[in-house]
Amino acid sequence: MEENNKNKTKKIIIGCLFILGIILILIGFFVYKMTYVEPNGEDLIDDSTEDLLYKLDVYKSDYGNLCLEKGDSCQEIAFTIPTKVSNAKLITYDKDYLFVLYEDNNKLKIYNVITNTSQGILLENNYKNYKLYTNNNKEYLAGIVYTTNDDKEGYYNVASGNKLYEGKYSNLSLIDDNYLSANLDEGVYLLSSKTENVDFSYKESPKENERYTFSSYQYNEKYFFILNLCYQDSCSIKKIYSNNKETIIDKNIEEGKYSFNNDNLYVVSSNQVKKYDTNNKLISTSNTYDNIKVLINNYVLYVSNNKLIISNIDTEEIKELGVWNDSYTIDLLLSGYYTREMLDKMDELAKLEGFYIVINYKEKDKNGNSGIEYCYTTDKEVKTYNIK
Repeated sequence: MEENNKNKTKKIIIGCLFILGIILILIGFFVYKMTYVEPNGEDLIDDSTEDLLYKLDVYKSDYGNLCLEKGDSCQEIAFTIPTKVSNAKLITYDKDYLFVLYEDNNKLKIYNVITNTSQGILLENNYKNYKLYTNNNKEYLAGIVYTTNDDKEGYYNVASGNKLYEGKYSNLSLIDDNYLSANLDEGVYLLSSKTENVDFSYKESPKENERYTFSSYQYNEKYFFILNLCYQDSCSIKKIYSNNKETIIDKNIEEGKYSFNNDNLYVVSSNQVKKYDTNNKLISTSNTYDNIKVLINNYVLYVSNNKLIISNIDTEEIKELGVWNDSYTIDLLLSGYYTREMLDKMDELAKLEGFYIVINYKEKDKNGNSGIEYCYTTDKEVKTYNIK
């Protein structure tokens, strides 16, 4: 009897210890779940500034452009990047030389030229090619289009650390903060730059050596989307769509015969200017002009009685700029509105804020001038500057 009691007591003790063990395991698991944090992309990136014992010198050319390496025309150091290893190397930079992609300790990093800071990224360092894209305001690096060793393109979103569209499209390019343009054999696609999603497409097979691309104009979260037909590096507009992808213009548009200003599109049609909003609504049609040369912002430049006239399309205010000769050409790249801040950055301290029209002569005049620059000031006066 006594032996049976001892065996029962022993079994009870063992059972209690087993139950206690289960309870402790459950408590431990609960504590682990409460305190564990799932690592994200940023946790996997080593952005520490410790052990930066070496440096990567970045050189610039005689013209001020950044160079991938030191050379005959690249002798001056533009800036120096602190690195962890002695053999860090520069890979590429964006078109405005604001951000640099480099490899340090077998990891890719981005260097911000303005803030002199580095950021690690999760993109592999063994791809064939990388192309950097900033956001619309050029404040940060938005994404990288990369090409793998088997010539597949993909897009890396810097903010999320996600790779998108790898191997699915060709000619990937970031056109603004939200969209990519990309090609397939049968046409062109407007893709989200945040997630893998096709937003819009135009399907028509281009001729040999031609391709379609999308570009955009954005104002206050509203868009005009532009379909371009490109041959090598030269592109022309084939269509313009509204914010809702409705067709506004369905024909080829000559360069300088369309413009955007705020949330409006201006297009020359039969010597008149038509104004549309982003919802494909025709807002107004201008008076008929004699000889329209170009549209810039919400201004039309036209010739009347051998005089170059500037007119505000919205207010119809008119101002004569000067004499026009048919051998003159208007520089669309340099013409436009220049703020005081823009002029100061260009070291043009003596010039006034206003709308600048840059005219190039076919040949230099007798005073050695190669052109003339008109400034239509905020006071609605015309200032003239000769171009040597």
